[in-house]
Amino acid sequence: MLNHYLKISPEVSQALTLGKPVVALESTIIAHGMPYPKNVETALAVENIVRKNGATPATIAIIDGKLCAGLSEKEIRRIGFPLSANLIERGRHIAQGTIDCAYLALQNGCAMNVAGGTHHSFADHGEGFCVLNDFAIAANHLLNNKVVAVSYTHLTLPTKRKF
Repeated sequence: MLNHYLKISPEVSQALTLGKPVVALESTIIAHGMPYPKNVETALAVENIVRKNGATPATIAIIDGKLCAGLSEKEIRRIGFPLSANLIERGRHIAQGTIDCAYLALQNGCAMNVAGGTHHSFADHGEGFCVLNDFAIAANHLLNNKVVAVSYTHLTLPTKRKF
C-alpha cells in the first residue's frame, strides 16, 4: 500500500540496498526559494557535490501525488519552472474570472468562463503556464462565503493543432 504513495529512484534504491550513504535534499529551494533558472542550476549542482563526496543525493518532492525520494533532472526542471510577476498576475485574473463566473452561475443557474485554463495546476506542481488552480480557488472562495456545496463540470474538447 505504501508503494502506491512512494517513489524511490533507482539510484537511491540501489544505494540503500548496498548500505551506501544517502543525503536527503529539500526541494523547496527549487519550487519556492530561488528564481528560475538559478533554482534548477543550484539543485543540480548540489546533487553533483553530494555525488563527488561519495554519497547519493535524494532530492525529496511530491510529484503526481507521490512522495519521491531522488528526482531525475527532468523532474527537477518540472518543479522549477520559471515564475514571473506577469504569470502570477495572469493567474490571479483568471481565478477572479472563475469566481465571478461562479457567482453568475448562482444568480442565473449556469455560467461559463472560457478564459479559464489554469486548472492544470496541481497541489505539488504546475504545468504549462498554470500556477494557480482557478477551480479550487473559486470553490474555496464560495465555501468560505456561505455556499454549502460546490460542483462544476470541466470540458476539455479535443482539438487539431497545426503548427
